[in-house]
Amino acid sequence: MAEEEYKLFQPLHLAVVENDYPRIIKEANNVLEHIPGDSDALKCKLVALIKNKDFKVALEAIEKEDALKTKDFEKAYCLYCLQRLDDALEVLDNMTRGPHEDELRAQILYRMEHFAQASTQYRSLLDAGGSSTDAPGIDDDIRCERTTNWLACVAGADGDVRGSRSQSARSLLPAGEELEIYEEHYNMSCVLLCRGKYKDALASIDEALRLGEEMLVLSDESITEDEIVEELALLHVQRGVILQSLGDDSGAMDVFTRVLKHKEDVAATVSAIASVNVIALNKTHNVFDSRKKLGSVTADSVQNKFNSAQKLRIGVNHALLLMYMNQTEACKKRLSEITADFPNSDVPALIHAAVLDRTSGKGPAKEASGGSGAQSSRAQKSLVEYLATRDTTGDGTADRVRLVLAQSWLRSGDARRAVDELTAPAGGDVRHQPAVVGVVVELLLRDDHVEDAAKVLGDAVAFWSAQAETHTAGGPGGATATRNMHTLLRAAASLKLRQRKYREAADMYERILDSDRQDAVALTQLIECLAQFNVEDAERYGEQLPPLELDEEEAAAAPAFSVDILEQHGRVAAKKSTKGKGKTVAAAQAAADESPSDPAAIAAEAAAAVGAVTKPKSKRKKRPGKIPANANLNIPPDPERWIPRFERAEFKRKHRKKAGLHYQVQRGTQGSASGGSGADSSASTAKASAPVQAPPPQQQQASPTKSTKKKKGKKKK
Repeated sequence: MAEEEYKLFQPLHLAVVENDYPRIIKEANNVLEHIPGDSDALKCKLVALIKNKDFKVALEAIEKEDALKTKDFEKAYCLYCLQRLDDALEVLDNMTRGPHEDELRAQILYRMEHFAQASTQYRSLLDAGGSSTDAPGIDDDIRCERTTNWLACVAGADGDVRGSRSQSARSLLPAGEELEIYEEHYNMSCVLLCRGKYKDALASIDEALRLGEEMLVLSDESITEDEIVEELALLHVQRGVILQSLGDDSGAMDVFTRVLKHKEDVAATVSAIASVNVIALNKTHNVFDSRKKLGSVTADSVQNKFNSAQKLRIGVNHALLLMYMNQTEACKKRLSEITADFPNSDVPALIHAAVLDRTSGKGPAKEASGGSGAQSSRAQKSLVEYLATRDTTGDGTADRVRLVLAQSWLRSGDARRAVDELTAPAGGDVRHQPAVVGVVVELLLRDDHVEDAAKVLGDAVAFWSAQAETHTAGGPGGATATRNMHTLLRAAASLKLRQRKYREAADMYERILDSDRQDAVALTQLIECLAQFNVEDAERYGEQLPPLELDEEEAAAAPAFSVDILEQHGRVAAKKSTKGKGKTVAAAQAAADESPSDPAAIAAEAAAAVGAVTKPKSKRKKRPGKIPANANLNIPPDPERWIPRFERAEFKRKHRKKAGLHYQVQRGTQGSASGGSGADSSASTAKASAPVQAPPPQQQQASPTKSTKKKKGKKKK
């Protein structure tokens, strides 16, 4: 019996050693025919089915065979691969969890687009370190793979929520941990791209390309450049997206075009992403080429591999293309589909308003000429209706629509409604942003609503003060809140200073100095305010002013500064309008006598100042124009001296004696009036251009009966 089993398992063992999965399945079935329910053969068959991607058959075997009932991990993995994510997560929750189970759970959460939970799961695995595997050297590979997946989760969360971009992605890595493989650098570039750090993202993707090319060259020295592009097409597309975000549209287009040349050998999703970005770059140009590319993007086989954020962007580009092609009804239908799939997105509402604006006949040229309020009101009405349907709890879910509507009111000249929209309580945190507050304050000050502008600034300062207190000290949120609070506090203090409310302005500047004692600008403004009502405090703060730092040459060239001299300059400058040098000198001498400083120095300084003030300005003499040596001043000048010689009345054209009348007709540009002879017209010109009557020219008048037809000249021999 043992010999027969050995003969049955020998082929199965050889297939397992060679990793020939179809052959393993065949030999395992052969063993099960002779020994039904054998656990070893069933396990070999299950692993071979999973490796061969026959997940449905593997799941049926797990549910059918009693020997495989305990294979919960394999069952969860098969459910995950069959896109039955909820069932897979339920199986994992009901079993004992280890590193492998936690990693599969993180993968399921990522596929379900629960990026924050997946990121937390991967971070805990990385912090725990290692794995339960005893194979030597496997820990480094597993760590790199988990770091890559963790960065993918972080990028997914940032791309979905657009969270705190102020935090550096590098700071997420533990101290001493560096990125090693090109997949890690690629995902890091995705994180930096989502956070708006485009230059850092470009450097990261360039490093990923360098490492990828080195790896390919080491594996195959005969590899060609086109083959490298095919293998690293995803990285090239990512680089094109970053260049597009940096504004280098031509460079991005070159990258996408190069990848699309190899689209037959590139993954369908990669070529689809490149095509979508080409459509976005084309905009209103090459719309038929864009429409052709869009067909390969919207195929169901490709759409199933994209996540929700990618599907939304593809749908938005599709709707914009239809709008550019003036297919209004098709565009509205596509927008309805996007709204049904993504009810929380405000992009369809914005595109719908743009479609209404275009169909109303309001183009850029018409807008520049003023347009009409009725034409723009359709788009405005659409945005107002959309905002009315949104939740008004102040969560800021429709901030972009609110900003666009405010801009629309400004374009139509209704600043009051724009201010009301920007300061609406349902606007969320965006109404307290420094840029929005600055626009609102400027609009209110234009209409002399100073108190309203001060109230807006005060509310914004109070909001960011509360935010700075609630956030952790030193954290990115707290630093941003503190910076915004100081910016708005400085603007509010400046407004109070303009209103001459010196006490309130001084309080605000003191708050700024409490947080930053090195702020010299706030210190000088505070002294200016205190000088109006509290001179003692102004002098006390004046002692904190930094000294004037001069190098040796500047110090040698600079005069000795004195308050008395500065006051004396002010008194002397106030007497600029006083006539007579004696009065000014007397006033300067009287002020010098009152001063306790050195009289000689003050007298010299005052004398120099008086000399500078009372010294009359030298008037520049006008030189007479040069007159020719042979000019006769008793004869009036010729009024036609500025007219070209051939247009003067005395000018006679040299022509043949037997020439026709056409030589006597006035010459000029095409279309000029020629009602008479050249002599008459020249005479009239001379009469109109000069007050002195010129002597009439001696010109023979042409006979009215004589034919003016030009004679043909004889051919020269």
